[in-house]
Formats: sequence, C-alpha cells, structure tokens
Amino acid sequence: MSLELFLNDDDWKDFLPDDARQVLMTVLDGTRKYRGSYIRSDDTKSAQLWCALIEMAKEVAYLKSELQHVKAPLQAIVSIGEAEKRKAMEKIVSEVITPASTENQEAIGKIVDSLARF
Repeated sequence: MSLELFLNDDDWKDFLPDDARQVLMTVLDGTRKYRGSYIRSDDTKSAQLWCALIEMAKEVAYLKSELQHVKAPLQAIVSIGEAEKRKAMEKIVSEVITPASTENQEAIGKIVDSLARF
C-alpha cells in the first residue's frame, strides 16, 4: 500500500469503484427521510447507518414478498410438468412391459418411481 494513501486528504469514497460509490450514494440517499431522527443522535454517522439498514431491511422484505408472488405460479408449472413427465414414463414403460397382471402393474409403478427420481 502506498504512503500517499495515508497522506492524501481525499474522501475515502473517492477510492471506491464507480459502481460501489453509486450504490453507497443510493443507500445513503434513502436515509434522508430519517434525517430528523439521526441528526439528533450523539453519533450521527452511526445513526444514519442504522437508518440505511432499516431501508435495506424494508427492501429485502419487499423482494421476499414479490418472490412469493412469482414462486406459487412457478411451482404450479413445475408440478404440472412433473405429472406430465410421469404420465409419459408410465406410457413408455407400459408399452415395453405389457401389464398383463397386477404384479406387472406394480413393477411398472416401481420402475416409473425409480425413473422419476432422476
């Protein structure tokens, strides 16, 4: 590490990559609505960071909620696909092994169960 870094009066944020600096500014801008609260703190900077954490927690909760809206239809699609895959496997296996008896039908079921695990 260069000695110039310690002697330089530049803001530490100037050493961040542009994308990281932009993210930081967005997060800190999101705390402005709490300014009335954190400005009254004995440790304003820490209080502002806690407010940023509040905003990030809200965003995570929102994203989880949105994910749940997407998750249910996708699970239904997967479930339908699995059922159709099983039907197709049963058809193919029953064409190869003619289910003349109950034992053969049970064997077909076991084969399909085994194939469905893959």
